[in-house]
Amino acid sequence: MSLAGPRRLEQHAPPMRSFLLFPLLLLGTSVSAAEPATLRFAWPEGLKAQVEVHIQGEREAGGRTQRHDARATFTLSTQLQGEELQVKREAFSGWKGTLPAKMGSPADRLVDRIPLVRVSRQGEFLGIEGAAEAREAFASEVKLKSLDPLSRRVFDMTTTDEALRAIALDFWNMSVGAWPRLGLTPGTSRELRSPTSVPQLGGGTLDMVATFRWVGPSACTPDEKEPRCVELVLESSPDREQAKKLLQQALTAQSGKGPVTEALETSQEVRAVVEPATLLPHRLTLRRSTQMRMRTPQGKSESGREQTERSYVFHYASPAVP
Repeated sequence: MSLAGPRRLEQHAPPMRSFLLFPLLLLGTSVSAAEPATLRFAWPEGLKAQVEVHIQGEREAGGRTQRHDARATFTLSTQLQGEELQVKREAFSGWKGTLPAKMGSPADRLVDRIPLVRVSRQGEFLGIEGAAEAREAFASEVKLKSLDPLSRRVFDMTTTDEALRAIALDFWNMSVGAWPRLGLTPGTSRELRSPTSVPQLGGGTLDMVATFRWVGPSACTPDEKEPRCVELVLESSPDREQAKKLLQQALTAQSGKGPVTEALETSQEVRAVVEPATLLPHRLTLRRSTQMRMRTPQGKSESGREQTERSYVFHYASPAVP
């Protein structure tokens, strides 16, 4: 199969960047006539929202448990530039609370530092601006000069222009961009299988399996009496052996030495409460679970696990009409 280049591929593929180029498996058939029959992207120009973001989780390793719980706010707005819609994040408050140690959960902490995402009028991802700004803010947050060599390696891998673009692309497509192109109707789901590039791990490709589900009607806000929104769920996981191999390459990329990855299992769930006629989000939650087993250079086998959750609440300045 001939591909037309990275930019065109990203514009037309839902997560993780190339799903629609490969066979799709339709699961489920029930449809509720009481709900809108399609999902449509129609974010308006001049949209403005105050966004609350909350990250929390825990990591167990070496007999120790580390927990994190932090909150931040930022302003989300949109502006039209020709045929592009610019989605801007401004006035990031900084995190208040306990952050993951060192370079823990880098994508959770980086994605909202990217100041501008460019999408088409149809919601297809086009690119980002402000990678250097995001990198500089994150370097200050993690106290870059004080990081140990392994943590510095993780920082270098996850903050390249390509990695930041991939983080923004995956988040956009998982939460908004992929849904209108899946052809879902209420009560149906689709399972997509595809390889995806992962510059966040220093390069390489992972085979991903993702299931998209249109669950049903949902209240946009807790105090809403009549549900105007719908709940969408995405569940995804990579091939275990490929993920283990890529992590091992990342750990030993510089010196050729380091712990050996014996087992790795990871999965992610995204739950979005959106307006079906526009895909404007009101609530969004991303949960990730990872379990691994490593063997140290001294031959000792150690197990660890990590569970994280990142949630958003959107407060719109006024009812947005596309």
